[in-house]
Amino acid sequence: MSSYTAETVHGLDRASSSLPSPPQTSLAGPLSGRHPRAVRRHLPQPQGGRDRPQADRTGPPSPRGGAHRRRRRHQGADLFGDYVEKVWWPAWKAQHPDSAYQTGKRIEKRILPFFGNTPFAALDADQIGTWKASLVAAGLRPSSVNSYLSLLGTILNAAVDSDYLADSPLMRRSRAGRVAAAKNLPVTRREVWVTRSQLDTLGYAIAPRYQALVTVAALTGMRWGELAALRWDDLRLDRPLDDGAVAGPGRLHVTRAFSDPRRSGNGRMKGPKSEAGRRTIALDQETCNTLHQHREQFGDELHGLVFTTPGGSRGRGGPLAANNFRRVWLRALE
Repeated sequence: MSSYTAETVHGLDRASSSLPSPPQTSLAGPLSGRHPRAVRRHLPQPQGGRDRPQADRTGPPSPRGGAHRRRRRHQGADLFGDYVEKVWWPAWKAQHPDSAYQTGKRIEKRILPFFGNTPFAALDADQIGTWKASLVAAGLRPSSVNSYLSLLGTILNAAVDSDYLADSPLMRRSRAGRVAAAKNLPVTRREVWVTRSQLDTLGYAIAPRYQALVTVAALTGMRWGELAALRWDDLRLDRPLDDGAVAGPGRLHVTRAFSDPRRSGNGRMKGPKSEAGRRTIALDQETCNTLHQHREQFGDELHGLVFTTPGGSRGRGGPLAANNFRRVWLRALE
């Protein structure tokens, strides 16, 4: 039996001493021969299955055949951890490469240690409520607890869709929302506004290379990933625009973002999450002047990026790394 304990770090992509690597052949036990519906349609049918001529069948047709009854009989016997590591995670990771690092860490730290050795059939609302309470007791913020609940729900829904689980224990029997124990915690929303004097103080306190970054972020509302991906050819500082919020002598096109889940600077460029993310922003005179000055002092024609790191012993600078900038930012706040 696989062992999922809080003391053991379970790498979803690493060999684990407590959990043998998945075999090359089909998994033993109830998992064998089980495939999602979309895949089963394209697999060879067993003798006596749907390829058998209709004339050879006896008795009235059944809407639920023997294969379905066998599947339902084994349904719920599989361990939650085995399903996550061997079935759900490989497929999900391939479809969400930009989110895989953070999601994998969450599963390893808070989900597998609690549910890993639990058969699907033993999962119930009370157990999920106990897990939720443990997250609160560990000091997690309500928004973080809600994110874990959402991730667990995604895994359980996938198990239901693939016939590994009859119903998700997060959902009420009527399907009208979640059970009480699994409902989201209330989150207090607060907005933080930076005054003009505070912005000026930050600009003076931070290192000169990052002064334009702070100003552009404050006056345009761009996200970190969008600022890190901004290129000089995205700017038109001599083409006026009135976007309804700001009217100014220049414009800026947001067409990409820098995805760096590890915050190391070694991420990749990608398009916005939605079409709404592709937008053109009007730039006022102050922002245009700031960008002109920044290009004269720190323009990086090699990479074409507007904001870059200063570089060091390993060579010229490159894309911004969130972890490195955080140190610069905290020093400016002191």
